[in-house]
Amino acid sequence: EGNTHDYFAGHEPGTPGWGPGGYGSIQFNLATARLNSGAKPIVATETGYGTLPSPQCVDEESQAIYVPRLFLDQLAAGIPRTFEYELLDEGDSLFDTYGLLRRDLSPKPAFRALASTLRELRPRHTGRRSGTMPIVVEHASPDLRSLLFARGLADYVLAVWREVSVWDPNSQRPVPVSSEPVTVLFGVRITGARVVELNAKGELVRGAPLVDPPHRINLMVGPRVTFVELRTSTVP
Repeated sequence: EGNTHDYFAGHEPGTPGWGPGGYGSIQFNLATARLNSGAKPIVATETGYGTLPSPQCVDEESQAIYVPRLFLDQLAAGIPRTFEYELLDEGDSLFDTYGLLRRDLSPKPAFRALASTLRELRPRHTGRRSGTMPIVVEHASPDLRSLLFARGLADYVLAVWREVSVWDPNSQRPVPVSSEPVTVLFGVRITGARVVELNAKGELVRGAPLVDPPHRINLMVGPRVTFVELRTSTVP
């Protein structure tokens, strides 16, 4: 396997980069790693966001928004495994505040957000998993991202988010971002659906099950990852 350490210097994980040739982006880091690794799979053994007041870092709320997206963006880019740097803050210098836990062991919102994301996406069955499901996600803006996960037999979860910045590294201030309407269209009959959102604390907030869900679901999507749990009547 190849290896990359990709850090984003206060920018969103989906950044196109901020230097020559897309420097700083996931694709730039992958291309650099492939100079040594060739066609071998590449894993990210270091990546994350610090929370020190610095142009290279973000605040804790932005970290909680970016970290789940970081893992999803890496997976979508073909990186099968990502390792977060790091579990615990070590001090007060730049790379000492990248922890998901503070120095007193209290969890930052990013700790809960990542744990909630992993909990939501984990397989529900240990046996044969389902295949793909025909699905179309419609959105007026080009910043929408989505990944569909098969959790078991006819059991899926769709992760959707807006790939936008919520932190300005230059001014070191949050950037307000609104939610926008998204329509999800299904190519098979849906027998059950529920929208699950991440709140500012990194906790999962489950909506009520949708009664007799149609072939489309309308929802509002912002910079935090939103999940749509789905069950179908078809088992591949």
